Formats: sequence, structure tokens, C-alpha cells
Amino acid sequence: MNSITKTILALVAVAATVFGLTVIAQYSLKPSANSNGPNKPGDEEIEVTVRYELRQMRYDPGSQYPAHHRFPGYFEVNESVNVLFWVNNPNPFPVRIGTRGRSCTSCTEASIAVFDSPTSLMDKLGASAAILGGPALVSPDRYNIEAWNRMVADLPADRWQSLNFEKPNALLTIPAANPETGPTWVAIRVKVVIKPGFHIDSEELKTKGITADLAFYSDTAKFPQETKFVVEYVGVPPFDIYPKELKLGDFSESAEKKTAEIIFYSSTQANLPPPVLAADAKDPFFHFGTAERLNEDELQQFIVGLQQFVIRQGGAKVEVKVLAAYRVPVELNRKAGGKELDIGPLDKSFTVTASAGTGANYSVQVPVKSTVTGVVALEGGATAIDLGDYNGRSGTQKVATLVSDKANLNLEAVPELHQPNYLQVQLGEPQREGPRTYWKVTLKIDPDTGLGNLPAGSVAVFRVPSSGQVIRIPVKGHGRLR
Repeated sequence: MNSITKTILALVAVAATVFGLTVIAQYSLKPSANSNGPNKPGDEEIEVTVRYELRQMRYDPGSQYPAHHRFPGYFEVNESVNVLFWVNNPNPFPVRIGTRGRSCTSCTEASIAVFDSPTSLMDKLGASAAILGGPALVSPDRYNIEAWNRMVADLPADRWQSLNFEKPNALLTIPAANPETGPTWVAIRVKVVIKPGFHIDSEELKTKGITADLAFYSDTAKFPQETKFVVEYVGVPPFDIYPKELKLGDFSESAEKKTAEIIFYSSTQANLPPPVLAADAKDPFFHFGTAERLNEDELQQFIVGLQQFVIRQGGAKVEVKVLAAYRVPVELNRKAGGKELDIGPLDKSFTVTASAGTGANYSVQVPVKSTVTGVVALEGGATAIDLGDYNGRSGTQKVATLVSDKANLNLEAVPELHQPNYLQVQLGEPQREGPRTYWKVTLKIDPDTGLGNLPAGSVAVFRVPSSGQVIRIPVKGHGRLR
């Protein structure tokens, strides 16, 4: 026998040994120490009754388990999702399974399907078995679990036995292992109705995912083997937008328009239809550009930025997932339809929906904020009339000055628009000084009227009669109770 032949035989022997040890390890794998629950007094370890590899399903591209890579992790709210876990009974006696509890009584169910004939089980896999090869299908391990899951998805409803969380003593039976073909395998199906928000194993959010707590009993074990089967997910709407609010800053008189963009994206729909944007109250000052789908590089850049934003906002440090996104230009014009934006704080909005699919029944309102400057302003560049900290029992009065660079401008107060309605505003006669016009404005609040902070959105309102343009001057203050 030459040296090459000896080398080949040695390699074959090593490969066979490794394969054999792998198969043995699959049947003797124990759950992690914390999966069995706390040990009972007087026992060093609860005896292992059943064996499994995964008891926690989550989206994690960096996990050692391919199943975690393929698990979507993000689901639309109210969607019903089935998650499978695989358990085997390697014992020459039956094992009984019952419930211990669940973290969400309104959104979690569990059932099992028993497979006591591995040969017929492999036959059901069909093409998957041919691809993976016979030895690879000896158990639903981390590498072929998807093939097993696809087979189970086609099972008729009568093959599933429901676990009763209301009756923990209503046990189901897992038959004994077959001495010739190996363990009896059981698919545990945890059905979850998706709730909004993060449901993940996170100390930051004080959550542990959605759990189905089960117990496995045998006549040879003093205590049951208790296991939490955990489903981690993020419940999201069909789509979302970024940013949530458009802050356009100061809108000066010399600017014709302000432009921005939103990203319309989905964590659940790879075939996301384009968005539909509509100005609220048919506001003529808005114009929306054509939506453009992000290419793969742009999408990855957006995901990185969104991940950083979520962390900065104190969100959970989970992998952000975005399957598709569009960029949409948004334009706010200073003039439209013969009108001009009101001077002062601008608070408008538009609504986003999807052009088709589940997103067509869902909408997101996007606030748009700016400060429009122009024909009239407070003297000295102030942004609001501050009444200060005054005695609410006796009321208060304050004089401010408005100024315009237009020498012949006329102005009038609009009493029905002042906020709050107990704010009294008196506009003085215009004073012409060179190229400018000045008005004294007297603000008054009667005794025992404005107690506490003035409400958000408090304004004194004026109008230019010739154009109809409105000027809104913010007002703030606090009426103390003395």
C-alpha cells in the first residue's frame, strides 16, 4: 500500500469518526443551564427529559444559527405568525408535555405535531432531502431546520394537538424513541398575534420577548423539565417614514420656497408600492415630487443611519431591518393661488399612505414646522411677547412694539383669532419714522383669568388689509396664584 493510499484511508477514517460524533452529539445535546428554570431545593440539576437545540427565535444576522438569519423578526401589527421549535424524546419511554404559563394570554397559543417515524418524515421532505443528503437529515439541526419547517407547514390541521394554557394538567404524550430509527421528534408550534413595539430579550426595555412556558414530565424524573420557548420580534406598521417631522427653520421673505425630503420605508414588504402624499385640508402651499426607490447601496446607508438614530433616541439595540424604501421630495412654497403664507410660527402637515397593499389602509401624518418672517416683526428681533411671571390674581398688562420696513403699510388686529380667548390685544396707531412703520401693541389679561402657564399656541393676531396676509405673534407667560 503506497503512501497516498494510506493518507486517503486515514482521512476517510477521520471524517467517519467526526460524522459519528456529530450524530451522537445531536442526540445527547442538553439545553442551556438557564432553560430548565431554577433547580429545586436539594437537587444539583433537574434531569434532562427531552433535548433540543433552539428555544429562542429572533432576527440576528450575526448569530451562529442560520435560522436566526432567516427569521423575519419584523412583522406587521395584528399579523398571526407561527414559529416552530424542535424537541426530541430519546428515551425508551414516553414523555408527557404540559403548560406552565405564557407572557401574553391574549396573543399566544401553542400546539405540537409528533413524528415517530423518521423514515416517513424524510420522505415528506422530497427535494429538500435530495439537496441536503440523507445523513444531514438525521435531525432538524441548525443547518437543515428550514427544510423540516417547510415540511411541517404543509401538515393538515388534524395533525396538530393544542396545548391548554388554562389547564396545565391536561398533558399530551410524546411516544418513546424507536430503538432502530432513533428519537421521536416533536414540532412545537408557537402562534403569536403580533402586538406593536419591541418584544425582544432586552434589559434596556425590561422585556423578555413573547414566551410559551412548557414542562416535560417522565416517570423517571423527580421534577419536570421546564422550558421557556421565546419568540422575539418587533411589531411594526406596513410602512413608516423618516424623519417623523420636518423642521424647516426660518422662512425669510426673500425665499420663494423651502425644500426637504422624507424616506418612505418598510421593514416587512420587499415589494413596497410607492407612497401617496396629500396635503392636509388641501393646503395649496405644498408640492410633492416623484418618489424614487432607493438602490441597494442607498438602502444600506439608510439602514445604518436609521440604526444610529434609534440608538440616539434611547431605543433598543436591535438590528434595524428595512426591505425597501423611497425618497420623496417635499416643497413648501411661500406663495400659492394668489395667497402668501401667514407671518409667524408655521404649523402644517401632510399625510402619507401606500398606493396599494396593507399600507393603503394605514396613514402617517407628518408635521411641518417653520417660522415665517417678513413684512412685520417684533422690534429688536424678539420671537414672542413675553408677559413674564405675573400675579394671576391681579392680572397683567404689557406693551410691545411691531415694526415693518414698509413705510405705508396698514395693519389691523383680528380679535376673533387671538389665543387664548381671554387675551386682550389693542393695536395702536401707526408711527412713520423714515422708511419704517411702528405700532404699539398693548396686551392685557384680566384678574383671576389667566392662571398658570399660557397654553401652547397662544398668539396675538394681525392682518394686512390690502393683501389679507395674517401675522401671528407668539405670546408666553405664567400667572402665579398668590
